[in-house]
Amino acid sequence: KVLAIAGETMNPEAWLWFRDVVGDGRCPVVDSYWQTETGGPMITSLPGATPMKPGSVSLPFFGVVPAILDSDGRELEGAATGQLVFKSAWPGIARTIDGQHD
Repeated sequence: KVLAIAGETMNPEAWLWFRDVVGDGRCPVVDSYWQTETGGPMITSLPGATPMKPGSVSLPFFGVVPAILDSDGRELEGAATGQLVFKSAWPGIARTIDGQHD
């Protein structure tokens, strides 16, 4: 069994409550960042493969390459605050909607 959090990351206090009360401390918590428009998880933890850290969605999912940009569109390195973007198309992206690729 696995407990899943989808959409935005859950704050650490709520994450711990979810794991300890809902999961009785026995189930791994998969916290993931994604939106309906992305077609699936973009950044997520994977039980047994990545660390479970309260308040963190962990690492980019397979084929996803995120970056943080400043207000001028320059990529920031290391721990930074800015706009989350994805450098290229990812496996689940809808490249064409209703035959209109533009």
